[in-house]
Amino acid sequence: MNWRRHRKKVASFIIVIIFVAAAGNAQRIQGFIDWVRVGSSFNRGVSAILINDNQLAVQHFSTAIELDSSFTPAYKNRGVAYFKLGDYSKSIADFQTSLTQQKANADIHINLGQAHFKLQEYATSITHYSKALTHNEQSIDAYLGRGWIHYKQKAYSKALEDFEQAIQVDQKSPEAYWGRFLIYARLKGFEKAVEDYAQYRQVVSWLDDPEIFPFEPDHENAYMAMGAFRYEQDDRSGAIKFISQAIELNPKNSIAYLLRGGIYLEKEKYRLALDDKEQALGYISSKEAGIGVNLSFDEAKQAPKVLGLIENSPAALQGIQIGDYILAVDSQSIKNMNLDSIIQRIAGEMNSTVELRIGREGQEAFNIQLTREVKLNDTLLAAAFSGRAIAHYGLENSQQALADCQRVQKLIAYNAVAYERCGNIQQLMGNRDSAIADYQKALQLYTQQESDIDTDRIKGILEELQP
Repeated sequence: MNWRRHRKKVASFIIVIIFVAAAGNAQRIQGFIDWVRVGSSFNRGVSAILINDNQLAVQHFSTAIELDSSFTPAYKNRGVAYFKLGDYSKSIADFQTSLTQQKANADIHINLGQAHFKLQEYATSITHYSKALTHNEQSIDAYLGRGWIHYKQKAYSKALEDFEQAIQVDQKSPEAYWGRFLIYARLKGFEKAVEDYAQYRQVVSWLDDPEIFPFEPDHENAYMAMGAFRYEQDDRSGAIKFISQAIELNPKNSIAYLLRGGIYLEKEKYRLALDDKEQALGYISSKEAGIGVNLSFDEAKQAPKVLGLIENSPAALQGIQIGDYILAVDSQSIKNMNLDSIIQRIAGEMNSTVELRIGREGQEAFNIQLTREVKLNDTLLAAAFSGRAIAHYGLENSQQALADCQRVQKLIAYNAVAYERCGNIQQLMGNRDSAIADYQKALQLYTQQESDIDTDRIKGILEELQP
């Protein structure tokens, strides 16, 4: 047998078989080739997104879609690329297409929520975030996204609820704590904002500059809290920066001027301190009065609650009770107002009147008219005069410094610091007997307050003056 000729025949036969098989499965082979090309284009698109070349990513994902119009991941990822390019309408179209294949995909609903938010289509955005939560109730991105929309719409109670839910999902989420802090600054006042900002910073201690989230502070209390935190961290320059931003938002914020002026005193910048103390005095009304109630903001009722009453004050005498809620002031609803604003509305000129609508458990709401007779702001005035006295003394204006100290004594008879400060100034001016009298009063007050360090200091000064 001619094996060489036989081998040629066998080889030819095999080749024929291969071609016949290929011809019979051409469509399947082409499909495999297309599948490889789709995957290759898709992978190139993903790589382009990772290096932030979103225009190139769109081209690769579009190629994948042209090869296989049913390949859902390509639509979703092209939507992401369009979103990053700022083409939100096209991103929405791609997300909607991918959603037809994956209706229960929480991530796609979140993508749609983000895109509609960018187009300021807030109702539609909230709808998608809410749908995402029906598919994944642990989706922190959905809670945060919906929370920020509520915040922007000033629906602060709803926003707070979303941020609290986000914190429950992830107790180390910086963005959730940041959102809650901004709301507390608005609704709960400066002191609560300070407390919550400190908690937020504890969570984000690993960040060099943590204020990086969707909304910057838009309320003076937030900047005040940030300034107070910097002060406690011995960052005086940072404290001044943030307190100054609070003043920009509210140029009549007397407490901000007092705080910044106090820091300037520590830095021995007496002229700047004097300016701030005088600004504070210009905005602190000595005629302002209240009704004698201590209030806190009740989250459940979304209204201020009476926590305490000053004895024999108008509020106590007119029958307001601890646990009552204030629903309106002078016929104006307090809805969406923060506690500081409500307190300012209740306060007013001495002997003027204010009408409150009171809510009480088990009773229908009722109105009550009160006369403002409880003098307010003496403590703030004393702080301003005391600080101005130090600034004057630092600028060698001894007479003005002494006059301010004496004002503090008249405002608050139990202010030991004021008596000590007056004693310092009297001593430096050579008024020995007056200095001794002020120091003795300071010693008496410090002793009553059980302030041992201050008591020992004053005793030492008096021993030197009375050998």
